[in-house]
Amino acid sequence: MTRKQTVLILIPVVIVVVILIAFSFYPQTESPPPSSLSPSPTASVSAPKAPIVPVQDIYQQPDNQYQIFYYPETNQYWILVMASPFNYYRFLAENQFLKQQNISKSAACQLNVTVTTPFFTNFADSDRLYPLSFCSP
Repeated sequence: MTRKQTVLILIPVVIVVVILIAFSFYPQTESPPPSSLSPSPTASVSAPKAPIVPVQDIYQQPDNQYQIFYYPETNQYWILVMASPFNYYRFLAENQFLKQQNISKSAACQLNVTVTTPFFTNFADSDRLYPLSFCSP
């Protein structure tokens, strides 16, 4: 083994040892002692209630490549593209939306429809919300 190889092996070992030594001096938090007090039978804790927005899952593609949701409270449709390439699956999802709703493209453009994709699926296309591709902006 050459001197260079030895040094390359020893550097990570030394770093690990230094980290272990540093953590051995790091103060550890102790759990509080158990309380001898019992909770009051009349006390109640209530969390603030957030409104629950009803959602209807209109369509979920069998391979989970896209999903179509409807929010009746806001009268809004969401098309979530979960596969790549984005434009290909967007096209399929939009056509499925037309089929599910049994409407024309021009009628679909009158609805509140948003197309989106998560960053972990289509990073480059996840930075904004899209209208239906066949609707003029």
